[in-house]
Amino acid sequence: MINHLTTLAIILALTHFATPLTYYHYMKTKHLNKPWNIKANENYKPKITIIIPTYNEAKFIWNKLNNIYTQKYPRNRV
Repeated sequence: MINHLTTLAIILALTHFATPLTYYHYMKTKHLNKPWNIKANENYKPKITIIIPTYNEAKFIWNKLNNIYTQKYPRNRV
């Protein structure tokens, strides 16, 4: 009975570890070596949203808003 449980445990452990390792090896050798052909545009500026979570912050909010206003990010992208 112990031999059967040990054998089953070894088979399950090998399956558990060998399957992802085999998949990783397959992907690494077949697909991950290909170039992605992605070109970065240095001038791209995404639109952003600024969220200021506050609670009882009345004395600090004007300083925070002025700080945001002085940022160098393009105004039409905010």
